[in-house]
Amino acid sequence: MARASNLLVSAVLFAGAFTVSRWAFVAPNVNIQGLRQSSTALAARGGGEYDISDADIQNFYNSLLTGAGGDPPKGTVLSELVVKFFHGDFTPQGFKRYSGLWKGPPPGNIGKKDIAVGVAKLKEQMSNPMFVTKGGVGYGVDETQKVEDDGKGWVWLAAEMSPGGLAVELFKSVPYGKRAILVAKQSNVDELFQKVNWDTALGNIEKTFGGPQIKQFLAPAPPPHDRAVPQLRLSMARASNLLVSAVLFAGAFTVSRWAFVAPNVNSQGLRQSSTALAARGGGEYDISDADIQNFYNSLLTLGFAASKIVDLLGMTGAGGDPPKGTVLSELVVKFFHGDFTPQGFKRYSGLWKGPPPGNIGKKDIAVGVAKLKEQMSNPMFVTKGGVGYGVDETQKVEDDGKGWVWLAAEMSPGGLAVELFKSVPYGKRAILVAKQSNVDELFQKVNWDTALGNIEKTFGGPQIKQR
Repeated sequence: MARASNLLVSAVLFAGAFTVSRWAFVAPNVNIQGLRQSSTALAARGGGEYDISDADIQNFYNSLLTGAGGDPPKGTVLSELVVKFFHGDFTPQGFKRYSGLWKGPPPGNIGKKDIAVGVAKLKEQMSNPMFVTKGGVGYGVDETQKVEDDGKGWVWLAAEMSPGGLAVELFKSVPYGKRAILVAKQSNVDELFQKVNWDTALGNIEKTFGGPQIKQFLAPAPPPHDRAVPQLRLSMARASNLLVSAVLFAGAFTVSRWAFVAPNVNSQGLRQSSTALAARGGGEYDISDADIQNFYNSLLTLGFAASKIVDLLGMTGAGGDPPKGTVLSELVVKFFHGDFTPQGFKRYSGLWKGPPPGNIGKKDIAVGVAKLKEQMSNPMFVTKGGVGYGVDETQKVEDDGKGWVWLAAEMSPGGLAVELFKSVPYGKRAILVAKQSNVDELFQKVNWDTALGNIEKTFGGPQIKQR
């Protein structure tokens, strides 16, 4: 009873803090993700809904110059894309990808040395690109109107979901409707790489630049917030509200420490203390039944009271389908929207419903999620896993008998690919796990932000640098 009352107080404080914070924070007016601008600003510029101005480009560039430079962290989608599309030889006949052994560690896996080579080649190509994709002009224009070089002096690295997974290309004109990751002055590419913030660049993969607005993850109410902490513009009149909001959040956190008992989550293959490992009698990357339960719990909402607040405020973590325009929703559609037959999976080949028609929309995602639930309940194709990290393939099992079914990802030659497991997917990017006997429980409460974040983490394998 004592904890129940504390939970209620915590829930009220969080709700109050959220309400006040909506008045206290004013997000910066940055149009770097193709977000809708005010009609006044558009009229002043004389442009369309998704126009990108020179100021927008400069702001996008400035947002990238907030880090410490260097290479992207090992184990992230971004570092693997750089290696995949730039570690090799650029010839007049095309790009010849490196086919040797990755340096690791462990050998055979992409490591820091491989990433360094990929980044060096990326810088070289951004300074003097051999292959440039046409862009510019505006969103949705005919291909014949696009240009190879808009003469502004910028060079872009942008991604797009292709039939083989995420693919990146270089542009010398604005990559309207693409996922703009990086931009640099072609005459001074080094300036970008000396100061680049790889967290910002990684976050850009989830955003459309100069195209239809996609659902953001962290902000349920307009204006949408970027994943990175925005530089806030505060008016003096609203400063007092900010203070109240901070106090409410602090109070909520204090009470919640008594109301909620945080699980000892080891859901990303993170190193545990030697004491805990000795007690379990396991190896460094072992996954216990408790770890699996904690990973599952992390995907669910906070409980009845908190879930009601989540539903009331329109926040994430209340089930449903993954947001449109994210890597996760596109993976679900790509690998589950179709027919599963004994001969294999036949991907849907019709027109996506959009909007706009031809683009993946909510209806397409709903079909993909329905098929994913169906397959998690009774999978037709299961990948072997379990036993432990780095074991021989002959030791892996199709079903470890624990009753869990997993959705896990791995970087393949064609980009990110997902598979279903009925044993622990050691060394993979475990995205979701459900009780095979009750898959609906997961999808009624799943927090898609948590699931999306899991794509960047190794489960039951070497620790990678987190975002």
